Amino acid sequence: MGTKNSYLALILALIVVTSCSLIQERNKTLLNDSDVVYVVPGENVFHLKSCEKIKNKYTGMALTYALKKGYKPCPICIGKMDLMEANKNRRTIQVRRKKTDNLLMQEQHVPIVPTAEQVKAYRTKIYKEERDILQLDNGAILEITYGYLGFLGFRKDCVLFQSGSIWKIWIEGKKVYNCNLLKYPQYGQQIPAKLLYIHEVKVDGKILVMSDGSIYEVDDLYTIDTRLWLAMSKALLLNDFQIINLDEGNEIIDLIRIK
Repeated sequence: MGTKNSYLALILALIVVTSCSLIQERNKTLLNDSDVVYVVPGENVFHLKSCEKIKNKYTGMALTYALKKGYKPCPICIGKMDLMEANKNRRTIQVRRKKTDNLLMQEQHVPIVPTAEQVKAYRTKIYKEERDILQLDNGAILEITYGYLGFLGFRKDCVLFQSGSIWKIWIEGKKVYNCNLLKYPQYGQQIPAKLLYIHEVKVDGKILVMSDGSIYEVDDLYTIDTRLWLAMSKALLLNDFQIINLDEGNEIIDLIRIK
């Protein structure tokens, strides 16, 4: 009887240890530099997309940007462990920024004329297409007025934005098209965005100097593309941590502002 009880106790201990390991592993998956977390207006915490606190109104942002703004991790969907890991991530990023600053100091800068246009923007997916009419996940309906659309594929990422009085849409794997907005977005939130130019591409695509004087460090996963970008390409900056090259890019690039 004693031996049987010992076996049961050992099995229960293994189950507890395994469960704790799985919980810790789940928490750690959030803590990458490019991970997106979500904040609700009026709160000072950030959440996972699956959190019960996330309702209709929320804004996505990079984990590093949320920490910089002083947001704390949600105790329900993230937990205290992630705060320690997040602080560690933030210190790592600060060290990397110092190294990048040293690289920038070694290069001469061409004078920059500040120029940027704040725009309305909505990031979503294409829900349905019928010739030149597109229906988006956020409820917007639009008609392409300039450019050949061709085959889109399944549920492509897109960004709908307004420049002046003209609405445009960027589509993943495609380009930017002028459009007529037949129905305004019904769901989701407008995201902070601005139109500007890429002033310089440095350090083999690792550093982007923008036309308004801001400087960004590109995630290593994307430098294979950004090293080929040309100066004076028009760009759309989203949430201050993602960028689309409107002249050459067919995907959204993750980056971190360092100046």
